Amino acid sequence: NEYLAVACQLIREKYVLKETSFYKPYMDILPNVGEVNPTFTWSDEDLTFLDGSPVIVATRSLQLKLKREYDALLGNEETGFIAKYPDLFPKEHYTYDNWVWAFTMLFSRAIR
Repeated sequence: NEYLAVACQLIREKYVLKETSFYKPYMDILPNVGEVNPTFTWSDEDLTFLDGSPVIVATRSLQLKLKREYDALLGNEETGFIAKYPDLFPKEHYTYDNWVWAFTMLFSRAIR
């Protein structure tokens, strides 16, 4: 889907192209994950503060979805883009942490 494509492009602009990115001025003002603090980045211990809330189920579902999508698209050692196209998807930049950052940016700036 388009979110996966945009997440990959965000990682490319911020972590691969860096200073040469046309979008560098915009990339420079984007916050880090901690500044946004979305619940899908919270630890299990932090989520206990929301016991009884439907947010926990939604958060766990999103956590699983993000990991599953990362593994399927990028992380699979045989079929993932990192393995198949290492020049375009360098593993040192297309990490799960950077994937979470990209989706944090998408979810905090786009209407789903």
